[in-house]
Amino acid sequence: MSNNVHVSVNERQTSTFLGMDNHVLLGTGQTDGLAGVVEITIQPGAGAPLHTNTREALMWYVIEGTLALETEDGRTVLAPGDVMFMPKGRTHAFTNPSDYPARTLFVALPGGHEEFLLELSGKLPADVAAGPPAPDTIETLVTTAARYGIIVHTPAPA
Repeated sequence: MSNNVHVSVNERQTSTFLGMDNHVLLGTGQTDGLAGVVEITIQPGAGAPLHTNTREALMWYVIEGTLALETEDGRTVLAPGDVMFMPKGRTHAFTNPSDYPARTLFVALPGGHEEFLLELSGKLPADVAAGPPAPDTIETLVTTAARYGIIVHTPAPA
């Protein structure tokens, strides 16, 4: 890659699902696959179930609000200005435990994860559902994630 890349606010792609708005700032196409950068607004109670990213390392930076990450090391609550890096292959979940939206900067190295987020828009409900997700929501999430090297660790059926 020999050129600088500028993406204006009007060019950004956005996906919305399960209480999260994902604004792709830079995608794999703009970074020659080196990185994906996404600003994510996470509504209260929203987040992602336990999963493992097998293809990329992840970095979370909290701009506003609170983000709780559950990893093999335990629970870490990030406040504005806090950052967390997770090497490729780490199992984790995250949620917004507060009563206010959280705004985060999410970086995946290498890129590609942003394509997963864009693909889920319109396939999953936009808002956080009361109670457990519907079986078809879980199936869509699991099968889509698998195509991107993400293993979703769903609980065994009762």
